[in-house]
Amino acid sequence: MDSLNRPRVLCVDDNRDVADSAAELLCLVGFDARATYDGVSALLCARGFLPDVCFLDLNMPMMEGDELAVRLREQA
Repeated sequence: MDSLNRPRVLCVDDNRDVADSAAELLCLVGFDARATYDGVSALLCARGFLPDVCFLDLNMPMMEGDELAVRLREQA
């Protein structure tokens, strides 16, 4: 599968190890994955990255995952 057709996944978790590990594992099995560590960064990343799927931590400081999900849908 070439890089243009790989599904894009955004991994968002305030625990950097979790976000980075998830993104790395997804890349190893053929996805185009990015890691971010807070809601604001995720929204900014999603504007250019246009993820097909988002894995969101629900319990993050400043912006929880459910609020982030709503904002990502509005931004899409």
